Amino acid sequence: MSKVTAGTTLTDEERWRISRIAAILATFQQYYPTMPIQVAQAFLLVALNEGASVKRLTQISGARLATMSRHLLDLGDFDRRLGPGLGLVAFRKSAMDLRQSEYTLTPRGRALIHTIMQITEGM
Repeated sequence: MSKVTAGTTLTDEERWRISRIAAILATFQQYYPTMPIQVAQAFLLVALNEGASVKRLTQISGARLATMSRHLLDLGDFDRRLGPGLGLVAFRKSAMDLRQSEYTLTPRGRALIHTIMQITEGM
């Protein structure tokens, strides 16, 4: 990996990779035009750790429990204000402990991951 320092010009490969990252961010914006990066990170965290509880996602991310809960609500069917959510993640009660909820991707969330995977091909 090359190191970019102030005053240097990006290589064509670096420009291409950055354009892919920008395309991923634009894809998130199609779902939620003013999506905070933390909400996008929570979505990717669920994708990487399907079936994890909010407590476990908090441990992995280092986020506060209340913050992660808000992000997961926004990503679900209803946002924190009971308005329509993004419908990208769903939760279900754990079969092992009914006090715990497990977070998974919805079909819409899987479609978003598929789009992101298409963008990242060749990176």
